[in-house]
Amino acid sequence: MENFTDHELFEHLDDARFTASEAAEYLEISIATFRRYLKAKKIVASTEVGSTHLYSLDTLREFKKALRMTKKDSV
Repeated sequence: MENFTDHELFEHLDDARFTASEAAEYLEISIATFRRYLKAKKIVASTEVGSTHLYSLDTLREFKKALRMTKKDSV
């Protein structure tokens, strides 16, 4: 089985915006955890469409990297 980087898997979505549930899935965390990060202002929406907040792939990538670094440091 070939290992792909996050960028290789998702580069076709570079300009994409994700809903909260899609963002949580991308980050591999629960929606409850995602909402806690929002409340703590660790993740900020890039766009609002009506009452829907959308999150950019760039923002999510950076946050995912930070999560990985935190996990590595705690091991």
